[in-house]
Amino acid sequence: MNGFAKLVEPGPLFRLYNMNTGDLELWPLDNHPDYIAASHTWSENVFSPSLAFENCFGGQGMQAVITDRYPDIHHAWFDTRCIDQNDPNDKLEQIPLMDRIFGNATCVVIFISRDLEIDQSSIDWLAERIEGALAMCLAEAWAEEGAYWQNGSGRRWITMAMEGLLRLASTSWATRIWTLQEYVLAKEILWIGTDLSPIKIDDYALSALPDICNTLAIEECLTPKFDVLHGYFAGMANARLKNIDQTRIMELPGNRSASVAVDEVYGVMAAAGVTVLPMADETKGQAWSRWCAEAINTGHLRWALLPASSCPLVDGEVGSCAFPRFLQRHKLSGISSLNHVTPLALSEAAHGVVTAHARVLGSVEITHRLGRVHEPKPGRIHRDITLIIFAKARWSLALTLAWTFGGAGLGTRQAKAIAQVLVQSYSRAIWSISQADEDNFRPMVSSNFQQRVWNDFMAMQQSHMLGLQEGVGYACHLARRDSPFPAIPAVLVTGYQPPAGSLQVLDLNARTPDGGVVLMIVQRDGSGGAKDNYHKVGMTLPLPEAVTRMIGIVPSQKVHIGSYDCSVCCRAEKATECVNIADIENAVKSLRQSTVRLLTRQQETLRIKLFSERPLLTRKGNQSVCTRINHRKLAAIFRLRQSKLMSHSRSQ
Repeated sequence: MNGFAKLVEPGPLFRLYNMNTGDLELWPLDNHPDYIAASHTWSENVFSPSLAFENCFGGQGMQAVITDRYPDIHHAWFDTRCIDQNDPNDKLEQIPLMDRIFGNATCVVIFISRDLEIDQSSIDWLAERIEGALAMCLAEAWAEEGAYWQNGSGRRWITMAMEGLLRLASTSWATRIWTLQEYVLAKEILWIGTDLSPIKIDDYALSALPDICNTLAIEECLTPKFDVLHGYFAGMANARLKNIDQTRIMELPGNRSASVAVDEVYGVMAAAGVTVLPMADETKGQAWSRWCAEAINTGHLRWALLPASSCPLVDGEVGSCAFPRFLQRHKLSGISSLNHVTPLALSEAAHGVVTAHARVLGSVEITHRLGRVHEPKPGRIHRDITLIIFAKARWSLALTLAWTFGGAGLGTRQAKAIAQVLVQSYSRAIWSISQADEDNFRPMVSSNFQQRVWNDFMAMQQSHMLGLQEGVGYACHLARRDSPFPAIPAVLVTGYQPPAGSLQVLDLNARTPDGGVVLMIVQRDGSGGAKDNYHKVGMTLPLPEAVTRMIGIVPSQKVHIGSYDCSVCCRAEKATECVNIADIENAVKSLRQSTVRLLTRQQETLRIKLFSERPLLTRKGNQSVCTRINHRKLAAIFRLRQSKLMSHSRSQ
């Protein structure tokens, strides 16, 4: 077998490099000596074939780790030599063993081709200073401890720690598919740079520090250069800490690539706990379709309950509305509020059709098209402006949105306060958009009570509105069959194809970690060969836990969702929906060309302030005093100044 000594023990075999003799030895996976494994990128030539093992960066790093941390270990595994790179069959045999090879290693050594400029004593010193911040995050003691870490000297330690982590993230290692799997599978991890000083970093720090910066609004750590820490590195650490469902590891390679395209699936599936047998000459689209079906067949129904896809198919991918498409897999999984779904009964997938048990609850009535989230720059989502634009300055719609997005604990007074802010802030939001000044936008509130309610409402949207980031929202009513209860208000999120025809709602037991209910909206396929199949239109945003009690008494039945020849999917490929940019542009145009009718005196005063060429405040000594003008004259001044603004705009 490739010139290596054969062993008679049964089971899969793998090779280990003997650090003492320089020989490659063949060992069974269930009976081997202790060893360390290397995680590196090929482009950096860590284990150069032109150099002897003891002279290359990889060999020197492995020896440094053994000398410093593991003096009793004499074996190592690294793919450049322990897998025969000239034998395609050997690669196909060894790839399915990656989970056990890295999972069985005493330690995985991550090679960074740069000087880390830090040693273990410095790491430990900084860890002591941020220990309180990590404890605060774990206990969610933001109110009690947040001030010190947000405004006190603790802020400096958090910033220093984030800068240190960024040195690890700004490397080729952080951009490759295989290295993600190697990190997640490891028992222990050491990082080593060209200075050959191995260091150990707490995985929880990788997970918690970005969350701390987000929660406490530490702006210097929220700039674009830190995006890799907030997204993929934090997710990578959460997967390793088992804070998320294991299969969600498949959503993490969004910023990573592989020299062989199909490795974008093969290179991480072992860590996800669901594997398919590698096939020669398979495309990544084909591998992804097979992986999704296998995930459903092994009980991971969540992958059929992600938001609807709205992107093209990749090479070889067989489209089914039941599965997320390859190009959106990481985004759709990342924004889903579902972590794990326990099916009502055994589910299975074959030929693009998911067969599962569901409660068929009733019909769906679309009441309003809301649109998409307002995202003027990639990754910069303005949830407050989004909801204000959704409300369109209409009181009835604003009140509906307050109830729908506010959750079960919202009282009538709070709902009215939220609706008032949505309505009276509309022109200010449109003006901010027209000036590309969304970052400085502040909604218009008229009392301390409104401010408190609005702050709580927006804090809830951090998680509640996630599902809107990759689709179009529609306000709808879910009418339950044979039920005395009124229709349930909800928000449906679908792709770019607007929902049409007779819609129905299914409950497949999808529940968020805090008990929220996520329902699937479907319609009959209607194609000749699959009359009993449903087309997945989209998913709802989470509904209150109380909905569970209303729908739990409905018996479940077997349903079939999706297919490779779904007629609705075929039509959707030929038509897309324009996003709500046109709506915003029309509103901006209307605001500039005519005086918008004023809803309240307070809103009138606000618009005067927005369009004024000189302040309406005069100064008397050191104090500003509002000029005393009655309301009708105030409106006349507003119209005059707006007219001048329009004339100036036309002249330019």
